[in-house]
Amino acid sequence: MLPGPDARLRFIALLMVAILLLVVAQLVRLQVLEHPEHQAEAERLVERQYGLPDPALGCIWDRNGNLLVGNSPYYDVGAEVRLVSDPQEAATALASLLGQTPEELVTKLTVSPEEEEQTIVWHFLAKQVPESAVAEIEKLEYSWITLTPTWLRQYTEGDLAAHVLGFMNESGQGYGLHSYHMRLLQGERVANVGAVTGSSDPMPQAVADERGLPYPGVDLRLTF
Repeated sequence: MLPGPDARLRFIALLMVAILLLVVAQLVRLQVLEHPEHQAEAERLVERQYGLPDPALGCIWDRNGNLLVGNSPYYDVGAEVRLVSDPQEAATALASLLGQTPEELVTKLTVSPEEEEQTIVWHFLAKQVPESAVAEIEKLEYSWITLTPTWLRQYTEGDLAAHVLGFMNESGQGYGLHSYHMRLLQGERVANVGAVTGSSDPMPQAVADERGLPYPGVDLRLTF
């Protein structure tokens, strides 16, 4: 004998209550029992240490206001390697722009066995890439490419007064006016911990805060 309509309705009601209890149990597990774990994971993904691009060094002028040492913009190029879908294709497209062989770039665009457990894998690709090459890189529309502005010193008069103007290398060693006045020429770097975007850049609110902006270097005007 087939069950009546009331029995079927009771069965459906019990089934819906059971499903609802399962959903409630999942919500309790995620939002109560495992909440601290998920919150920590979310904060780890959203809040990271970041550094704003270094400010340009101060310029050096002669007594007549002619520029002796200035700055030209260049870029350091990196990659969020886990987001690279085809390392070989990307390496072929970037090789000539970064002045490297495709084989070298394939290695840099591939996650190594030691990095398999890491959630985010970032590799440095090239430094001091000129704006013309960066414009071509941007046309490729690779979302995993990171471009960090940097500066390269330009001596407008070539070797003129080179023994006086001097220089500073990447390790902070040098001589001449650059070395002696480096504490003035070099601006204040900024490194903070806070919320970042998907490309690991600081949120606009943090950059808009004047306290979070790099302090530019001081220009020098010489007496000769």
